[in-house]
Amino acid sequence: MKLHITVIGFVVSFTVIHQSLAKRRWKPCKFGDKIEYGHLGKEVKIGGGLDAYVSHPNSTNSKGGVIVIQDIYGWELSNTRAIVDMLMENNFTAILPDAFEGKFAWNRSMSWLSAGSFMKDRPPDGVGNVVDACKEYLSNEYSISKIAIVGFCWGGRAVHHMMSSRKDIVAGVSCYGLMDAEDEDFGILNNSTLFIYGRADRQFNSARIRGLRKALKSKAKAKYAIRGYKDQPHGFLHRKLASPDDPNKEQIYAARRKMIQWLDRYLTQ
Repeated sequence: MKLHITVIGFVVSFTVIHQSLAKRRWKPCKFGDKIEYGHLGKEVKIGGGLDAYVSHPNSTNSKGGVIVIQDIYGWELSNTRAIVDMLMENNFTAILPDAFEGKFAWNRSMSWLSAGSFMKDRPPDGVGNVVDACKEYLSNEYSISKIAIVGFCWGGRAVHHMMSSRKDIVAGVSCYGLMDAEDEDFGILNNSTLFIYGRADRQFNSARIRGLRKALKSKAKAKYAIRGYKDQPHGFLHRKLASPDDPNKEQIYAARRKMIQWLDRYLTQ
């Protein structure tokens, strides 16, 4: 079965009180809905054997490349692949690499007591080589040099790190994931970045958002936007089905539409 994720106008844990305490007691986020459908892209090997899922539009006029960074549930999660295909249907060439580089993804049957060691072995600031492999593949296979990056949860944190440390990515979209506030690069952005979060997400309380705004205002070298969506939990953009009877579907559509608009703006200018 083929599923189109449609966005109007497009085809498409705990409150942190002390950072040290949060790090010791980090818990995996809830899974949400699972989207099952026949994917439109293909699995490939890049960068000397790294697994990736890529979806390229039939049109030769791709708007540019989008690297999609997974959440803790891994690169094979159908929900994230659905977003990759949504990007393709909006005329981007999107690639979803195995950002864990062969290490196992989080499984809902695993004990949260092992979450600390899981995260330690998969630091979100360590995806630079994966990003380089994706850039090389997009250049060699599709002659694409203009690249943006999108990430979810753990991948959103990775996007924040990449946009603060690199200048070769023209735009970023970080969905409900931030680097640690005490990181000295917390407010630095080298290129335009959109931050998306749900206002019902306990990981993004008002104090954390105020801290982000303050840091960006002080240090960001590029344009940015922070968008919160009413009543939405963690993972809402890519882990919610947005079925016709879902009362939250308009908020989910709006977030997906904003992501597409941001990528359009900076990859096509």
